[in-house]
Amino acid sequence: MNFPSRGNAADDEGQATLFLVIGLMFSLLAVMSLFVRLGNANDLRSQAQTAADAAALAAAGNTQDRMAYALAGGDAIHFSSWNESSGEAAADRYARKNRGVVTDVRVSDNMYGFSGNHIRVVVRGAQCQRELKDDRSRNWGDTTCDGTEKEKKIETFSGEAAAVARVDAPNCSLRKVSPFSEEVRPFCAGKWIYNVADARSVIRVKLVDKEGKYLFDPTGGVTGDVSNLAGGSMGPCDAPAGGGNLTPLMCATHKAILKKFPPLIAKGPGCYRSNGGIAGGGEHPKGRACDYMVSSGMATGADKALGDATAAWIQQNADKLGIMYIIWAQKIWSPQRASEGWRSMEDRGSPTQNHYDHVHVSVN
Repeated sequence: MNFPSRGNAADDEGQATLFLVIGLMFSLLAVMSLFVRLGNANDLRSQAQTAADAAALAAAGNTQDRMAYALAGGDAIHFSSWNESSGEAAADRYARKNRGVVTDVRVSDNMYGFSGNHIRVVVRGAQCQRELKDDRSRNWGDTTCDGTEKEKKIETFSGEAAAVARVDAPNCSLRKVSPFSEEVRPFCAGKWIYNVADARSVIRVKLVDKEGKYLFDPTGGVTGDVSNLAGGSMGPCDAPAGGGNLTPLMCATHKAILKKFPPLIAKGPGCYRSNGGIAGGGEHPKGRACDYMVSSGMATGADKALGDATAAWIQQNADKLGIMYIIWAQKIWSPQRASEGWRSMEDRGSPTQNHYDHVHVSVN
């Protein structure tokens, strides 16, 4: 009878141990390769987020710069501040500096679509990682792309991230620099604005979590041209608020404004009054003017945003609305002198007289 020797048993145990060690080594290599791929993927995501943050801040910085130049030039009203061409160019430039490529830019605000002070930028990392195949034809360590993937229809992964930057403009007013001077300068956040550096210091740029409520739409649009109604006689206006005796043109323009900005209805717009409140009476007694209240005093925050948006939209659609002139925040604009922009007005004393609490509109 033959019995297996102890030596053969030891050899078998040694071989089993060797196979176990080899198996563990392969398992460790597979796990290490997996962690390499996962680590590389996380690194790509981090790079993309860094690029997205930089791109969004650069786009917002472009808005900040243009607003600063306008403010330093004496303009205390910031209407549509986003510029697609220069803003997107700035975003793309800084994304590339951080190894990313801009794939989308979306602009919004809380000012009914007229300021574009929230800029969301989506960035894809310039580097990529090839995806694995189910048939294992691609090695675990094959993590980088060589530029031929699109031609060869090879699936890839590149980090993608989004960031939102917001531009916060201060509340500004135009004031005389001293009682003994006729010079008028913007006064913002307790600071006189004399140059671009002064202006830039009061305009804040920061990353935020949320976009604005309204997509940026600087033109807004008016459904139909009502300017041909000019010249009609006064009569009752069936507007939801602030009607009274108005000309057909003022009535149509008034209803268009309230339709575009419903919050103005609750704030109590006023149109016709027998005494216009100024020498000669102005346009109110003629039924050709309306005042759109936005606050009970100096407009700030959301109230100022509503006033800015209202004035900007009326200006953008002046031809179709038959506008004669607009007054807002101690400035006047008229189509006849459009090349001069918003012109400064004299200090009349109070927020109401200086039109800091309402937008005044007169039609032809």
